[in-house]
Amino acid sequence: DIISINGTTITKKVVIKLKRIILPIAILFIIAGCTTKTSEEIKWYKNEQKAIEEGLKDEGLKNKDILGKVKENGEEFIFYKQDNEDGVAVSVASIGRKNDKYAFYNIDSYVQVKDNRNKNYSSEINWETHTQSDKNFIAYTGTIKGKKNYSIQTQLGLVTPYINKDTGIYYYIESIK
Repeated sequence: DIISINGTTITKKVVIKLKRIILPIAILFIIAGCTTKTSEEIKWYKNEQKAIEEGLKDEGLKNKDILGKVKENGEEFIFYKQDNEDGVAVSVASIGRKNDKYAFYNIDSYVQVKDNRNKNYSSEINWETHTQSDKNFIAYTGTIKGKKNYSIQTQLGLVTPYINKDTGIYYYIESIK
């Protein structure tokens, strides 16, 4: 049996084989994208500094990669960068606290804020994130170029983000209202 799709002729056997390959891969991506760390997967440490150091180490990073720390709504966040072949990407982790122990809790992917191929690339990115204690936040990051007084629009209005002067990357976080 032969099927024509958009002018391309293929056999039903090929369609069935493609479905058998593509469907499981698509399901795998969906499941992987929707999972979060369970309490058993989170590594707990005696102090906050050790949790940060080990969390960064797990990401292949060092303390020099920290852009800054922010406290918001009883939670502490660490914004950090990763240099890659395309430029610079940013992510955020929260510091979980439980029974006098600390954890580096990162469930977010990196977002690309600088592009080596386009020096004029300017980014303004935001995304929803949540903490180990299940509080929801919106993280904001991007790049600035030579501006001293920089503001960004958030759900709460115009705010002044934190700026890492060495990288020109800004970051900000607020509770979801």
